[in-house]
Amino acid sequence: MNIGSVEFSHIARTLNRHTQHLQGTSISFRAPPSDPKVNRSLRKRDDGSVVIAVALKNRSREDIIADLIDGICAANSHIENSSLREILDDAGNKLLG
Repeated sequence: MNIGSVEFSHIARTLNRHTQHLQGTSISFRAPPSDPKVNRSLRKRDDGSVVIAVALKNRSREDIIADLIDGICAANSHIENSSLREILDDAGNKLLG
């Protein structure tokens, strides 16, 4: 089942909110990636912000959330990654309900 743009925005904002109190990198989200061959892409801008793009079509909610979490962790490599991943995994599990 595909998720729509409103649900994608809600998931991305919810996960991103969990990095802000850890002084995480400024992240923007979009769908889909510009390269149709990939499910996720990460682009660092000159100002230090990051854009994570995730494919939504024909993908499970679990896979989309996992890609967002992986992208957020990659963009925030300056934060101790195991604690960040634990926080985001917990948030992702709550989103999956």
